Amino acid sequence: MSHKKILRLERKFNDYRFSKRSRILVLAKKNYPLCEIALITGISEDRIREWIGRFNEFGYTGLLDLPRSGRPRKIPYEEIQRILNTAPSAFGINAELWSVATLHRVLSEKFTNSYTKKYLYQLIYRLEFSLKKPRPVHYKADPKAAREIKKKIQEIVNDGYAVFYEDETRVFLTTIVKRAIVRRGEKAVMRVNVEHHRGIFIFGALNVRTKEVKIMFSEKVDSKAAMKFLYTVKKDVGRGRVYVIWDNAGSHKAKRVKYLAERKGIHFVYLPSYSPYLNPVEEIWRQLKMYLANKLFMEISDVKCEVTKFFEERGYRMEINVSHYFSE
Repeated sequence: MSHKKILRLERKFNDYRFSKRSRILVLAKKNYPLCEIALITGISEDRIREWIGRFNEFGYTGLLDLPRSGRPRKIPYEEIQRILNTAPSAFGINAELWSVATLHRVLSEKFTNSYTKKYLYQLIYRLEFSLKKPRPVHYKADPKAAREIKKKIQEIVNDGYAVFYEDETRVFLTTIVKRAIVRRGEKAVMRVNVEHHRGIFIFGALNVRTKEVKIMFSEKVDSKAAMKFLYTVKKDVGRGRVYVIWDNAGSHKAKRVKYLAERKGIHFVYLPSYSPYLNPVEEIWRQLKMYLANKLFMEISDVKCEVTKFFEERGYRMEINVSHYFSE
């Protein structure tokens, strides 16, 4: 067979979605001699003869590679899984969860020939584990109380009432420093403001059903400011009962606030102590402060403008899975 004919056949069969072994079968079916198939595919005649024989005996499954023993593992995977399924404290490590560093430390102590840290990152995924940043939960938090309050909120939502999560935060003129992109080899230098004593409070309420957010700026966080914000929330809802879910701050539990709220048809649900993770407004504050990171503010008015811009860009609506905060 001429060289040009071989090239034409190679181009023809490269267009097919066949592996080399499938192409060999196609050529063999067209009665090409083994020597010509070897020239086209670049595979030895003995190997071609072997694959054709396996196909004739087992069909297409015969073309699959047989299991290979490979290099023996330094540490049995079952042993690593057993360690990961055991608390780190059982190995004398003062940690709540495993990290790659602590796992590498234990494996190095138990086995003379261990894996490198770099390889452990790949190995944990292979063993159906993953690396995640844990959600912090205060050690005094009561899981039973959290389950009960979730159940109560779920019932209120199912009853069809207007439900809002509410919280407050304070944004200072101090620059929030986060990672930035710089040229490799150069130092990252950025102008910042460090005025910790100057800032503005932000009240925020998240509508459970519509995910709409209402905010209010305030110089203080007291009962007067809390009632002013609640009145604006109630005004938007109109007539009917409104439930507000918030924490146990002093301004939230003041007698004056409870009395005036009851007259307006506002009912409070208090989250358990040490449980900020039960309030989705905390997630809004986290996203807001990420948005404000690496920005230089000299006046409170600059902060207000940037905060307002953050919510305007999102149409005062946050894409948060609110049901996750009160469902089991």
